Parts: sequence; C-alpha cells; structure tokens
Amino acid sequence: MDLERKYEKLEELLFSFKNITSNDSLVASYTGFPNYQTMMALYDFLNPGEHGENINYCLSGKNVDSTPKSVKQGRPSTLKPVDEFFLTLCRLRQGFAEVHLAHLFNISQTTVSRIFLSPG
Repeated sequence: MDLERKYEKLEELLFSFKNITSNDSLVASYTGFPNYQTMMALYDFLNPGEHGENINYCLSGKNVDSTPKSVKQGRPSTLKPVDEFFLTLCRLRQGFAEVHLAHLFNISQTTVSRIFLSPG
C-alpha cells in the first residue's frame, strides 16, 4: 500500500465535517440540523468567505471592532471555515468541552476558544 493511500485511509477516520456530510443522522446528532443541505444553507447565508476572510476573530487583550480587517495577522488557520462552523455547532449542540474539541480537531484549546468566541 503506498503512502498516499494510507493517508487517505487515515483521513477517513478523522472527526471532521467532510466525514459526516453523507450521513444525515450524524449531521443531526452533532449539529442539530436535520440534514446536510439545511446546515449548508445557513453556512452559505453566513458567508464566511472562501478562506474565512469575512470572519472577525477575537484577539486577546484587544477590542474587536466591527470593521473587517483586510490582512489577518499570525499563522494561517489550520481548519477550513466550514470546519470552524462545524466545531462551533458541535460545541453548541453537544456541549463538548474546549479541551475535547481541541483533541477531536487536532488544534490547541486556545484556538478552539478563539474560534468559538469570534463575533462573526
């Protein structure tokens, strides 16, 4: 088995938005939406931008204003905007602790907090 196929097989085991989209009962369980199409209708309405450029993140120790920033500082986000949306829905629906979400999404607890506290 080549390395690329092993990677694909492992990726299928990850807890991610991509891996639940074909199962409406998982979508309903984790997000509260009855199906993938309904959840994506809200996601499209929120319009985070292709690369999350329309999302304002909380910055520690600073006030977040309502004006969008043209350039984000720091490292690029590990998660795609749709995965950040999924993470937020899991927290709201299931009440997952930040440390648990950090483990599931393979990110730091600080990153989970920043994503969840972002004003929009």
